[in-house]
Amino acid sequence: MFLAALCFVCVLGTSLSDAAAPEPCATPKQWEGKAWFLDEFGIARSVYMSYDGVNKRVRTSIKLLNGREQGKITEAILLFEEDRFYFILDKGKVCVITGALFDFKTAGVPDDAVFVYHITRGLGNNSVTSNTFAKSYEVKSPAQHYEHTHTWYASFTDDSCVPVLETIYEGDLLKYGRQPYRTLDFIRYSGISAGIASDKVFDPPAICSKNATVKDIGDVFQWHRFMYV
Repeated sequence: MFLAALCFVCVLGTSLSDAAAPEPCATPKQWEGKAWFLDEFGIARSVYMSYDGVNKRVRTSIKLLNGREQGKITEAILLFEEDRFYFILDKGKVCVITGALFDFKTAGVPDDAVFVYHITRGLGNNSVTSNTFAKSYEVKSPAQHYEHTHTWYASFTDDSCVPVLETIYEGDLLKYGRQPYRTLDFIRYSGISAGIASDKVFDPPAICSKNATVKDIGDVFQWHRFMYV
């Protein structure tokens, strides 16, 4: 079992020299686990995810924890090699089927991300040591009239590159430093385990035997933004 997050009893941060700086890494090829996701508007979501980098498959189940649609669940089965995405909505009553809407990318740290710091959370045998990386990138406005910069910060375990935390900030923190930029999204992983318990998790439900009217699937894309920076 990979432990992706423990209670923060103790936090020890250290900087490493450039010569010793860890390299960007890929997560385990197959894993499952939970996450807690908070956006800039204070809307919280719980997520359960199955990631299969070998066969290029991803399944997520996203539940809204607050707001007007509290309790709403959106599920997605993304089968990249089959060029099929399935979105299960309205408590399993509706299935939206599309082709692949974006390309598969290996989960982990992008090759052009930079190492920021090394940190240990917890104490003794209950501690997790992780490396934090960052990357700044341009995002177009909805009207695409201009571009602005976001910065992605993420921590992955030092030994196995298991995801621990991810945060997206508004602004270029790598260029201008840690000023009070607005936090756009935050995600905390927990209970990450290697492997896929059952391949059936990637089987579309019976409702998906027929196509459905396209509906709002923004929740799914908001979540997958983290893996596809």
